Amino acid sequence: MSAESSSAVLLHADHEGLHFTIETEGPDVGGYFLWAKRDDGSDIDELFEDTVDRCKTLALEKFGVPLNSWR
Repeated sequence: MSAESSSAVLLHADHEGLHFTIETEGPDVGGYFLWAKRDDGSDIDELFEDTVDRCKTLALEKFGVPLNSWR
């Protein structure tokens, strides 16, 4: 990733005391990161997927995050 590019949070959700974000690093990366974090900001999981929908589905399957909770 170049110094000029930066991540952008596209969606976020909170579920059972955990915080989830779906982020992109820009068009050069070609995918999306799903982050799961605790209240203190420490990482629980990071996944890289081709689509936002796949990130949402994985958050549902792994952590029970309802699809309608994303904002």
